[in-house]
Amino acid sequence: MKLLRLLSFALLAAFVLNLSSCRKDPVPTDSLTYIPAHAASVSTINLQQLMGKADYPTLIQTAGFQKMIADIAEENPTLSAIVAHPEQSGIDLQQNVYFSNLLSETEAPLMVFSASLSDSAAFGRMIRSTEIQLLPVSQPFNYASTPDRGAIAWNNEVALLAVSNNKEGVQDRLKALLENADQQSVAENASLRKHLQGDHDLLNWFSSDFILQSDKFKSAGALLNYKEEDLQGQHLAHTLTFEKGYVSSSVALDLQGQIRNDLSMLFKDKVQTDFAALAPAGAPVFLLTAAFDITGLNQLLIEKYTKGFAEESLSAFGFNIEGLIDELDGDIMLAAYDEMNLVFAARIKDEDRFLANVNAAAEEGSLDRISDRRFRFLKFKKGMPADATGSPQSIDIDGQILVQNGLVYLASNPDWLQKVEAGDTGLQGSLADVVEQSMMQQIFTAVGAPAAFSKWNDDLRRIEDIRAGATREGIELRVDLKEKEKNSLRYLIEQVQEEEVSEL
Repeated sequence: MKLLRLLSFALLAAFVLNLSSCRKDPVPTDSLTYIPAHAASVSTINLQQLMGKADYPTLIQTAGFQKMIADIAEENPTLSAIVAHPEQSGIDLQQNVYFSNLLSETEAPLMVFSASLSDSAAFGRMIRSTEIQLLPVSQPFNYASTPDRGAIAWNNEVALLAVSNNKEGVQDRLKALLENADQQSVAENASLRKHLQGDHDLLNWFSSDFILQSDKFKSAGALLNYKEEDLQGQHLAHTLTFEKGYVSSSVALDLQGQIRNDLSMLFKDKVQTDFAALAPAGAPVFLLTAAFDITGLNQLLIEKYTKGFAEESLSAFGFNIEGLIDELDGDIMLAAYDEMNLVFAARIKDEDRFLANVNAAAEEGSLDRISDRRFRFLKFKKGMPADATGSPQSIDIDGQILVQNGLVYLASNPDWLQKVEAGDTGLQGSLADVVEQSMMQQIFTAVGAPAAFSKWNDDLRRIEDIRAGATREGIELRVDLKEKEKNSLRYLIEQVQEEEVSEL
């Protein structure tokens, strides 16, 4: 019985220990372990995944890609050789590669490209095939100085390619990295480890230590009443993923302390106003909604930093900052029905009280009363040069305010406010469908149809729509392309190549 109990206890302990270890993100064991803990930024590239999505064996044969390799060779022959023949480079294509930025108060910034090796002999042969000359070293690693500002060192496990404005001492710095002189690696950073577990193609991770190297940022932090210790230990992670027909991106803020608390004061958890139903009827080409926390916004920004400016700006229209803050709920919307027709709307706490204040401003002459609920605050018209067809053009703005539906509307064209007055509301079109699905679940939502602006930039016709949204966890962005049958990475590369050919 004692043995049975002992075995049961051992099994239970093993289960608990295993469960505990599963909760932690594993520490990478690839070339990232050679990068010290004080790295200010790390960019991760999932080689295997990207090469598959780009269909690399066929891509590398294209004329455009061959030209790119030749261009890279002029600046960095080592990197060019790796790009041209990755399968022969000796680099382990199953592992991530990294670009890390190392900052120091005593030494020049050092950008380090690191890659795990599957065949160090093959890597050495590739280096010797370039014009790079290897230099003899007494340590058990290989070292070469590249023609530009770089240097490269490698052992049996990893290759490190460094670039610095000051090549003096780079060999010693690379030697220290290979010997892991700092003992601690950025691979052990909890924030970075967490984001490395995501399914993405590219990851850009930043530490606040990056900006703390700048006296300007330190001064800006002091101006905002932040101590240097408040700014330390903050992290930001950006990811990029190429899918069939679209590109997705995300930004995660790993913040703590006073900065996290202050940022949380600016926003509510989600928009609570159904702007999709209350906006003027029509199909917008851009729409943004957001849920501000007015009390927190006032305490953090207006009272401390911008109160005087805000009061001066609003007084011209008969408002004071305290009164406006008391009236607004925090939910806002900005809709563009085309490049000249913009409508802004904001939820107000008490429609009757707000309307009374606007009427009082009209009585004082700050606003022109159009009707009981509509007022003009700006009238502007200016001639412009004729367009390409010779037709005369002008900018004609009749800025008006409408108080209705528990909202205050502002529009550059009163026709949109007349729609609201007549009860003709409700967004239409594909963007409206996207907004309705997510708007009231997020801090902010932004959607746009770039093709509508392709007359200014022809590249925009390739984009079907853009959508972005934010929650407390971070920001998500998605760009849907017109081309649905190809992976977006291969498609975008082909578009760049086509443009380069057309420019020749």
